[in-house]
Amino acid sequence: MIYTFGCSMCKWHWPTWVDWLSAYGHEVKNLGRPGFGSHNIYWTLVNIIDDITPDDEVIIMWPSNHRVMQWYDQEWIEEKDVWGFFPNQAGDLWYTKDQKWLGLYRTHPEHLFSFTHGIIENINLIHICQNMLDLRGIRYRMAFAQNIWLDVRPEYGEKFRMTWHDRDNLTDKEKELARGIMSLDPVAKLIDRIDWRSFIDAPVDVREPSTWNGMMEYLSLRKEYIALKHTADNHPGTIAHHDYALEKFLGLDPLSGRHRKLALDISEDAQDIEIPDFEFLPQAEGDLLLKKYRERME
Repeated sequence: MIYTFGCSMCKWHWPTWVDWLSAYGHEVKNLGRPGFGSHNIYWTLVNIIDDITPDDEVIIMWPSNHRVMQWYDQEWIEEKDVWGFFPNQAGDLWYTKDQKWLGLYRTHPEHLFSFTHGIIENINLIHICQNMLDLRGIRYRMAFAQNIWLDVRPEYGEKFRMTWHDRDNLTDKEKELARGIMSLDPVAKLIDRIDWRSFIDAPVDVREPSTWNGMMEYLSLRKEYIALKHTADNHPGTIAHHDYALEKFLGLDPLSGRHRKLALDISEDAQDIEIPDFEFLPQAEGDLLLKKYRERME
């Protein structure tokens, strides 16, 4: 069994690389969810690791650095008076059990952590998860959704705007901050302790932030991936996911994949589909893959 963890790069309305692993004969349990940050991945792994055996494999695609989650309780929520931030009034956060408003959720836009904190937290959680998996003797591979040194924090204000899809190259300012962060003694030692060999796109030079890559950087390799994206939604189209799965995870020539024609057909069909509403709710589980695409892949 392959257990996969990640954000919307793992679970979306058209087939992702996780779905293509299944299509090529692998048994997969997809634990990814849109909006997930590194903390969600870590706590999900903690929650289910007793179900994973050394015969299984874990694949983690780490999300962008700005998604830092926070543990809440009712006292904090009352003190900050941020009731309207939460998606419902039932008090259900991630992992809420008997006591309402006690659980994990996104950070409030008026109480965000620094950009630097987000990056260091992301790197630290990689190290913790690797240690946890190593102690259990569980095989794992890792990847990034995007170069984590990019500043892809959303823009808040009168209009909320996502920025992750607009970025592909580091600015000089981002490079300078990255090198500054990596020069901090405990962070430098942390980076040295991470097993970068487990990353399918390991940085050519860990100390050079521009050599860190993720799936979003993979999109620049072929014009086809850009041409077959959705007209409004900025997630990679399924042809990019197909080729990424074969080349990066299965070590196969993606152009010779027996399902590549299907991936092209679905990409073309999905270019103009209406994107269903997604509620960022703790209890929102299940498969987002549209039924018509799931049926074509069976």
